Amino acid sequence: MCYSAEVSLGTFSAVTLICIYLWIRNNKIDRAVALILLFSVLMQLFEYILWLNQECNLTNKIVSAMIPTYLFFQPMILALIVWQMNAGWGNLYPLIVYLSILIGIPYFIYYYKTSSRELCIKKGEHNHLDWNLDNNLFNNTPFNTILLLSYYFIVFYTIGTLKNRTLSAIFVILWGTSLVITNKLYNRVWGSLWCQSGNAAALFALFV
Repeated sequence: MCYSAEVSLGTFSAVTLICIYLWIRNNKIDRAVALILLFSVLMQLFEYILWLNQECNLTNKIVSAMIPTYLFFQPMILALIVWQMNAGWGNLYPLIVYLSILIGIPYFIYYYKTSSRELCIKKGEHNHLDWNLDNNLFNNTPFNTILLLSYYFIVFYTIGTLKNRTLSAIFVILWGTSLVITNKLYNRVWGSLWCQSGNAAALFALFV
């Protein structure tokens, strides 16, 4: 997401203010977009807390343990928002929500009961937070590969089927480009490099 505690907090604050404005403006799918942006930028708040707790204390371990669950259910939350607020033209939203709950709840019960190490997210080699989730939850197994591909599919399906097609295309291009570049250049710390695209998406939502 972001480069430091200050940038993380600044991004969270700025995007949250834009979300409040969109909610009040309430044009077309403004409120759905506001919630999508808010649940996306919430990760910046988590990262802000992690930046302030880099010594692997209890706070770091609690937030680090929360992040895998949040990431898993984040696409489902976005699909639920679009579905319940009638903000998209797709028809897979109910299936996404029900399957995510059906798979996610037992999966994370099993994960937290059998996990052999505590997560502690710290600054990585490129001075971004290294989420190191592949060491535990998202290791290289066929099942976890399917989960990761499903994550991307649901996110891009949800934002790609918004009724505001111009904004939908912008979101797909922004987040898709960010995903390709960060995976290509940074690999392990890709998850901590979405700050710019998140800010840009919120700004475009103001004018499109």
